[in-house]
This record gives sequence, structure tokens and C-alpha cells, in this order.
Amino acid sequence: MTIASILTSLPLTQPLLALFAAAALAGCGGGGGDDAASAAPAPGPVVPVVPAALTLTGLAATGAPLGGAAVTARCSGGADISGTTAADGSFTLALGAGQLAPCILKVGSVAPALTLYSYAAAAGRVNITPLTDLIVARAFAGTPAAAFAGFNASEAAALNAALATAKSYVASELAAVAGGTPLLDPLTGAFVVGDADDKLLDRLAAAIKAGGKTLDDLLSAAATGASLKNALVAGPPPAPAPAPAPAPAPANASKGILGEALATVFAGDYVLSCRPADDFLQQTVPVTYKFTVNTDGSSVLNGKPWLDAAHPGQIELGYQQKTGIEAFVPYNLNFLPDSNTFNTISLFWKANGSLQLANVTVDGKGFNCPGAGQVVPASTVNVANANFNSVFLKKLAHTETLANCPVGGPQVLTLGTDGAAGIVGNAFAADQLFNVKDNIFKPAFSGPNGVAYAALQYSSGFIKAVSTIRTLLIAFDPAYKTTGLSAGLGINPNGSVVGSVACQ
Repeated sequence: MTIASILTSLPLTQPLLALFAAAALAGCGGGGGDDAASAAPAPGPVVPVVPAALTLTGLAATGAPLGGAAVTARCSGGADISGTTAADGSFTLALGAGQLAPCILKVGSVAPALTLYSYAAAAGRVNITPLTDLIVARAFAGTPAAAFAGFNASEAAALNAALATAKSYVASELAAVAGGTPLLDPLTGAFVVGDADDKLLDRLAAAIKAGGKTLDDLLSAAATGASLKNALVAGPPPAPAPAPAPAPAPANASKGILGEALATVFAGDYVLSCRPADDFLQQTVPVTYKFTVNTDGSSVLNGKPWLDAAHPGQIELGYQQKTGIEAFVPYNLNFLPDSNTFNTISLFWKANGSLQLANVTVDGKGFNCPGAGQVVPASTVNVANANFNSVFLKKLAHTETLANCPVGGPQVLTLGTDGAAGIVGNAFAADQLFNVKDNIFKPAFSGPNGVAYAALQYSSGFIKAVSTIRTLLIAFDPAYKTTGLSAGLGINPNGSVVGSVACQ
């Protein structure tokens, strides 16, 4: 079996890894009087005035103004908008070129060194302060940085739905931490440096300093809805309750690589309220889809088979990078039927195990389903289990000698009980796994050494430079015997792979 055939049967979803594998294979005017002597001088250039309704304008402050700081808005439509705050922390960003609110905003200050986030449900006034940062964290149920990175129309709808609750949470928690609550809406109120709401920011900063903590500590608490007061107590904040242990897999659970996870975490009914993907203004009536994942891994959409033995396809578990570090956590589950039409169902989770959003594509027509208010199985909270890989991939643990390796020579592959994997000189930790493909309902792809049935993909070094990216792709047969392997230690300037390995 060639590496090319592995990649054909197991499509890569990460552009850099695909690159690796490929490398491994080879006016206005005015009038005047009649008196020429009294004629006004020629007018200067006209400065256009942008209507307030087409701007995002506000104040960036922490108690003191954040002057000279870079501010960026990412909206549900159009390109990002960038600008710089004035010395008093004020800013104005003009919307145009297809940019549509809602928008998420970020301000990056050098002195002091910090980044804050905010959210504008509509054009107009929007502030960026530690309070708005906390509101975004609570509404998103995750880090504001992650909310900004993945912002789109679907996420905007989810944030809108959670905004009122998030504001209420922050106001309540501030009463306990800073001895007061905002007089104005932290997001849109026209506060000024030195007024009561600004002094509340000062008291919050003082409480954080007195507790020996940082704003990040409070953001972590806000993301889970925990007490901000407890987060300021000396020592680490109380650990969140662990996710319940997955139930034993039923007898009919699929024997595929994701079989146990499908049966005990993802099985159940997903009742999704969705709108067409091109309905940016959300003007159409929502459509309801009922997607059912059975304990044997098969699935049904609105009563019709989606994936099963008679309707082949692939199930793919994708992972999301943790902010700022080379590690991944489970993030999305894709159900991909084999057909001549574009049919896909994708489910995305937040860090706390709640549904972030779903995407449904039927016969080429796409629908977005924001996570807030959707009905999902209670067991999906286990997607946030820190031991997800070790729980569901431990059955792969073994050591195997791969003799048929035209590139790189014979290799010894080791798969650990925690999901770690590697060959000599190119090993990966469990949290460097970023993609799992399961072909339990896909027709067997026969090759010279068996069947390409499932695959794991690992990556590391991507934060530093392309030249340092390490990769590993492993393909298996139904007995989890390796049928193909591709690996590399980096990319040379000419595009060739450093330390390339290819086994069949």
C-alpha cells in the first residue's frame, strides 16, 4: 500500500500535514458673492464624516486609559478592522467593505502589557475593559482569545444568546470582589476615566493584586461560571468537578477506533435549530434537524439513514489547539457520507464540554446551528475529559516493527496507553494528537499489506516555524495493525522533508 493511497482514502484536514505528506512523496461645493475682492479662498479637501451608525467607537481602559494601543474588530462579515487608541483610550473603527456587526474586539497594549476583549452586538458604542473581557469569557464559556480566533456568524448568534446572563454574572461577582456593580452597561455605557464605573475598574485591579492573582485567573473562573471571589483566594482556585466517568461500552458498540467514544459519549439525539449558512442577518425561519447517533456508531438524520453498513462513509474526530501551546483537545466530530453530493454533519464543542455549534450540509445546502439552546445528549460533557485519549485510545497500545519502509528504512512504532505515539527520534505526547479518522462504515480499501481502516495524525513544532514542524500519520487495518506510516522532522527551504519516513 502506498502513502498516496493512504492519503486518498484518509483525507488530511490540516494543510501543513498535507504538505508534509506530499513532500514525503516526492464632494461638496459652496457659493459666494459677486464681489471678487470678497471671494473666499479656495476650499481645502473635504474630510468625509462617517455616520456613527457605521462605526465602532468607545473607550479602552483598565481604570487608566490604554493609549496608543492596537485595537482590532473581527465582525460576522468582512475583513478585520484595525486602528489605534488615542492617548485618552478612545477609539473609532469605521465599518465598511462588507463588515457586518456583531463584532468581537481586541485591544493589545504594550505598556501595560495586556490584551483585553469585548463584544459589539451592533454598530455604535463599545468599550474594552477587564469587565468586558470577563463578559466575553462567561458568554463564550471559554477564553476570550479563543472566541476571537474562531469568531463567525454562528458564534455571534451563540454569544448574543448568552450575553444577558453573562452581564448578570459579572455584575453579581463584582459586588463580592470589588464592592460594587457597574452603573452603566460595561459594553456600551459612555463612561469616562475618573467616574464611578472607572473607579470600579480600579477596585477590581486592587483586589486582583491583593490576592496575588492575575486577570487570567478570573477569566478562567468566568469561563466556567465559578466564583470570582474564590478565584482570588491564595493558592490555586478550586478545581472544577471532574466529568463523570463514561459508562461501559454496550455490547453492540462499534469495533472501530472511535467505537467506545461514539457509544458512551456521543450517542443520542441532537435536536438542532438551524438557519441557512448564507443568512447572515438571521431573517429566515429556523429549520429543525434531528440527528441521532446510535451506540453502534451508525447515524440517522430526520429519520433517514446517514451512516451505516448500507450507507458508507467516514467519522472524523478533530482536535483544537490550546491557546499559545503545542497541545490539542477534542473539538469537533464530523460525519461524512460517501456520496456524489456534499453531505456533512459537524458538531463542535467548547472547552467545558457544551455544544458550541453544529453545521449541517444536505445536498450541498449548508445550515448553521448555534450551540446555545440546542438539545444534545448529556453524556457529551465527557468530551472535555482531560483523559479522553487515554480512555478511548488505550486499545491501540502496542509496539510494532515496520520492515517495509522504502523511505527511512525499518522502523519501530510504539503506541502508548495514553494515546502517545512515535518512532525512534520522532515521538509525540498524547496531547499532540490532532485528528482521528474512523472508517467503520467505509468500504475496505485493499492494499498490498491489508486495509486502510483508520488513522491517527500528530503534529508538533508548528508554533516555531515551518522548518521545525514534526508530523506523524499512522494508518491501521481492522485489527489495528499498521498498514502505512508517514513522518518527518521538518521542511527544508527547497520543500523536501527533513528525516522523512514512509512505510507500507
